Amino acid sequence: MNFFKLTNISYEIIFIDDKSQDNTADLIRKVVKGKPNFKAIFHSKNVGRGGSVSDGFFAATGEIVGYLDIDLEISPCYISDALVEIMQGTDAVCAKRSYDRSIHHIFRDFLHAVYSRFANLLLSLPVSDTNASFKFFNRKKIIPVLKKTIDKHWFWDTEIMKRASISGLSIKEIPVLYIPNTEKKSTVKVFSDTLKFVDRVFWLRKKLYLENKK
Repeated sequence: MNFFKLTNISYEIIFIDDKSQDNTADLIRKVVKGKPNFKAIFHSKNVGRGGSVSDGFFAATGEIVGYLDIDLEISPCYISDALVEIMQGTDAVCAKRSYDRSIHHIFRDFLHAVYSRFANLLLSLPVSDTNASFKFFNRKKIIPVLKKTIDKHWFWDTEIMKRASISGLSIKEIPVLYIPNTEKKSTVKVFSDTLKFVDRVFWLRKKLYLENKK
């Protein structure tokens, strides 16, 4: 919010609460109250990360749409870089994370690197870091792609970027500093979730093959 106050850009901020089990929904209601350019969507049941982001994009009214996680592990200061790229004609902007390779995250980082290489090998992805929680799009261009995207959970990020590439959207990565929030309780199960991602890579590869044959 402070970022936008420093610019002359008109904006709206949409909070998506995906049936949280804590006091997040109450906090969001307090934040949006009395602010006409703030909106909130509250899911009656959990629909997943991809479904939540999609709902926000469909509800948005601006020419540019994007998202970043509420924990701000990627700073909002990079929004200006993304907006400039899209204003200059790029259709989609995705963050490429760099961060301190601390011993606490070395195994997770290793699995992420292996998965990224594997996914790129099988899917020929347009970016190297599809899972970065920072993406901005030309709304007019991404909505048709969004309607084709099937996965509603964490694999959404990979599928949307692949489908954007297939649809001919111009895509650019921008470097960002990623600072993990060490105080939050992660819901990620590193090993099992990596295996699920691998399975989804095969699923998407087969899905796109069948779609191409029609």
